[in-house]
Order: sequence, then C-alpha cells, then structure tokens
Amino acid sequence: MDPHTGALFRSHRYRSSGKSRYQVTTVWYRSLSLLAGGPVLLTCTQDGSFSFFSVALEIKGYLTLSGSLKLAPRVHSIRASFCPLLSLEKGEYIVAGSEDSNVYFYDLTRPKHTCVNKLQGHRFPVGDVAWNHGENLLATSDIYGIVILWKREKTRQLTICMYTALKKTTRNSWLVLNSIAYYFPVGKMMKQAEAFRSY
Repeated sequence: MDPHTGALFRSHRYRSSGKSRYQVTTVWYRSLSLLAGGPVLLTCTQDGSFSFFSVALEIKGYLTLSGSLKLAPRVHSIRASFCPLLSLEKGEYIVAGSEDSNVYFYDLTRPKHTCVNKLQGHRFPVGDVAWNHGENLLATSDIYGIVILWKREKTRQLTICMYTALKKTTRNSWLVLNSIAYYFPVGKMMKQAEAFRSY
C-alpha cells in the first residue's frame, strides 16, 4: 500500500508446496513481532495447517516461512489469532478454536509440544476467536452461537495464568464450572460475563 495515496497494489504471492488445496480460514497481519524483528503474517487453512511468515517490506512484501504447525484436518471453518504483544517475551503465541470445544494457545517457536494452554467452557466446536483493541478481553464463539468473554487481569507474576469458567444460574448467582492454572505469559484470564446466544 502506498502510504501517501492509500493505493493498493499486488506485491507478492505465496503458494504452498502441497498438491492439495484447502480453504484459508485465517489471514492475520501484525505490524510488529519481537522475534521476527518486523511485520508478520499468520495463515490457517481447513486442513489444520498454521503458517507463520515474516514480511520483508523492503522487497515488496516478500514472505518468508518462519514457522508452521500441523493439526488434524477440520470439518468446520475454524479461525486463529495472534496473542497480545505481552506474550511475545518468550515465544510467538497464537490462539485458535477447535472442534473438541476447547480454545488452544500455541507457541509457534517450539519444535515440540507447541500447545501451551487451553480454555474450557464451550460445549460445541469453537469457530472464532478475537481480542479487543486493548487486548485485555478475548471473545470466543462456537458454531451454535454461544459467545464467551475472557478477561485478562494483571498479576505480579505474568507467567501464571488461571482460567475460571463461570456460568450464571437461574437464581442470578455464579457457579464455578472449572478452574485450571497453567504457566502462560498472557496474564490472568477469567470468563467474566454470562455466555449469550446470538440470534
């Protein structure tokens, strides 16, 4: 894009080496990555492949594959997103929905055991995840229209993260469903709002 006029132009095309072609479910751009030292691009395809590219702006947006992750193929269209910049201290983290009703956090810099945490609370496949502008709220939604908000809270030890799933009962009280503590550098997350159904 021309910063002066706003005009868009095609700069680079990347084609995967595999013979099969799958639907791309996520294309996510970030202007700064501490690990890559510049802009990066995240893609996710229907066959469960995550690709992490560094973008060379000085060479018209040339893409270099910096990391990848292969999961099981998906039946549904499931999206992923970068985690907040706070999580870049030790790795390159992404968050993604899953067909087993969980939300998973992955570190694309790890050669093995890339899954570093998961959120439990949905009952159906989770199709989309999104952070708010301040990156302190994570919204997850499943294929039946349930949306759950997770709040990130600052703690003294940023590497400790506790996820507590809450559900509002008929008597207007909150019932704790589960509580899981893991080491993950995005702060403390809590499902703070009642899950609601979209119509």
